Amino acid sequence: MDGDKQYDDTDKAVAFKPWPEERMILKGKINDNGNENEIIVLERTSKAGDKYYDLYEKVTPLYESKPPKTTAFDAPYKNRRIGMWKNVTKNGDAFLSGKIQDKYMPEGQDNNHAPVEQQAPSPTQSGDLHPDDIPF
Repeated sequence: MDGDKQYDDTDKAVAFKPWPEERMILKGKINDNGNENEIIVLERTSKAGDKYYDLYEKVTPLYESKPPKTTAFDAPYKNRRIGMWKNVTKNGDAFLSGKIQDKYMPEGQDNNHAPVEQQAPSPTQSGDLHPDDIPF
């Protein structure tokens, strides 16, 4: 090994301020086979000085988290969730770090399937309610 540290970036995210040679120049929409989404175009400059453009498609909106959550931002991400925290580099630059994890699923559900159907109680289980017993 050459002395470089090895990191496992699985299920992690990080976002820094763009480099000076990067700037968002366009935003718009894309329709891929009937599926519409938002896009942005980022202008970049290679080390050789050549301009090129990256096309980015919106993944998810990030929402500011509310207590008691400890994340700064929280969002659905594909079939999972992402939480992002505000951090500062040793040089004082702000950035976001994040973690992707499976959604919390209440009992009776799993992460790969629709909710498990609960069987409706039989009249004897529900206590044979009469419509006059319902308080609304």
